[in-house]
Amino acid sequence: MSESTGRADVGRTVLRVGGWFAVVGTILSTVVNVLHPHQDVPTDIFMREVHETAFWIPLHLGIVAAQLFDLVAMLAIGRTLRRSLRSDLARYADGAAIVAAAVMLTLMGQDGFSTKHMADYYESTTGAAHAAAYPVAYAFLLLLLAGLGLWYLVFFGVAMPLYSVAMLRSSFYPRWIGMLGLGSGLCGLVTGALIYTLGSSFLVTTLMFLVFSFLGFLWLLVTGVHLLRAAKAPAEDGIAVEEPQPSYAAGS
Repeated sequence: MSESTGRADVGRTVLRVGGWFAVVGTILSTVVNVLHPHQDVPTDIFMREVHETAFWIPLHLGIVAAQLFDLVAMLAIGRTLRRSLRSDLARYADGAAIVAAAVMLTLMGQDGFSTKHMADYYESTTGAAHAAAYPVAYAFLLLLLAGLGLWYLVFFGVAMPLYSVAMLRSSFYPRWIGMLGLGSGLCGLVTGALIYTLGSSFLVTTLMFLVFSFLGFLWLLVTGVHLLRAAKAPAEDGIAVEEPQPSYAAGS
């Protein structure tokens, strides 16, 4: 029989991939977040804005790409926390990140594709047809708002705080990164809950949404930079960097 001596927990490839995906995902997330409208406007005005936005569908494909980059980055962060004193929280955070990505991809299938075609139809109708289309459009926007609230709550309000608490119990991450993620995550939890329970308003879906998502993406960015720096440095601070390990045959 044979056995392998010395099992590494995190490879440099994981650190590099996680770091770059975090940096690229953060930049892309910030860009699409700024380009996407967040103002609290009536259904008629929103439908008109979507109809007049030629890049509406490509914009939402960008959101899909950003979410996938963020997901890979967060799962890599979870890998770095396997030796944390609260590694169980990191595993729960991985699950929350996957759920958030699934919610966002479903939401983008509606908001990115269906909303655009619904807005084009809505703006092309007049009279009785337009009046009949209004409640459909209104109900559809409520569904989008509910999905947005759930995603925000799970992504910023559950996954990030869980990762951050695990970071605070790990010597690999500076304490300030964990505190940043915990603070922005708790604010994200409140914001997501308010979106889901109260609906759209300037305070929640414009001001709080943008401010606290910026803080959350800042956490992801600095974490990604930390992973890239760690990938270039020798293994230390309680985290093992994966290197080829020799195998030894046991004597008979």
